[in-house]
Amino acid sequence: MTIPPGQRDIEFHYTGLSFVAPAKVHFRYRLKGYDPEWIEAGPRRVAYYQRISPGDYVFEVAAGNANNVWTETPTALAVTVQPYFWEAPWFPVVSSLLVLGGLAGTVGWLARRRYRRRLAQLETRHAIERERLRISQDIHDDIGSILTRVTMLSDVGQSEADGEVAPKQFERIGDQVRAAVVALDEIVWATNPKDDNLPRFAEYVGRFADECFENTAVRCWQEMPADLPVLPLRADVRHNVFLAVKEALNNILKHSGATEVWLRLTLADSEVCVQLEDNGHGFTPEKVTPDGHGLGNMRSRLAECGGSTTLTSAPGHGVRIRFAFPLPRSV
Repeated sequence: MTIPPGQRDIEFHYTGLSFVAPAKVHFRYRLKGYDPEWIEAGPRRVAYYQRISPGDYVFEVAAGNANNVWTETPTALAVTVQPYFWEAPWFPVVSSLLVLGGLAGTVGWLARRRYRRRLAQLETRHAIERERLRISQDIHDDIGSILTRVTMLSDVGQSEADGEVAPKQFERIGDQVRAAVVALDEIVWATNPKDDNLPRFAEYVGRFADECFENTAVRCWQEMPADLPVLPLRADVRHNVFLAVKEALNNILKHSGATEVWLRLTLADSEVCVQLEDNGHGFTPEKVTPDGHGLGNMRSRLAECGGSTTLTSAPGHGVRIRFAFPLPRSV
């Protein structure tokens, strides 16, 4: 007998024949796969089962007479209770595979989406770098050459002009143009993507320090690692740090009265430290206003990079200023 899905309440009706004493016939039955033991039913001729789980069963029934003699072989009926499709043994496996497949598809879709977003970011970044490179080359080639020619012409005019006013005017023109050339060099360096790494930053800072104290009474000593790793350094970070270092160097040249200055650069635990120290007359930091000697500007520039500025000084013991900033993570 096959029972379709949803029919879980079952009644089995049975009977037994006896010509001597039919009222004294008694029964016992069991549903193999459901009942652990035989059930004594007495003279009752029906068996009730409720909420039968899907599966294969065998209903067996045996009869006994008034003398308690039982049938040697019970009567058996094979019963199959069909499940709903979600109760079938294969359903958990298939549903698990579908869920895993859905999860794998979702993860794959998210990974592809992230990859496309990453690719778009890299393409945008490369486009910006190409534009920066073009701008720096145009500035260097066009404006730089013009300013150089103006400087040469002012030098020639200064040497050939008569009177006292003209040489002074030409000298002022030459100084202004030279300052413009230096500023232009800084702009080109700040915009050139080829300089977006730590060794180029260290090289430029060292070269600027040498030029800053050139033709002065201050001797500049430098301690730069010779094997700096080529770690990426964003343009905004290196530019802000450079401007802070530049301001500190100018302060040393104008206000310290020093004869020697030390420039040190170190790298430890992904943190870069640029330290300047001089042997000048020093000062008391507590007596200096937050904006004195450009300290406010230097601190704000390092703060934009996630770094810090530490200044140590005392009268007669020079000044030590330390710029520390973490290496930014590459995007």
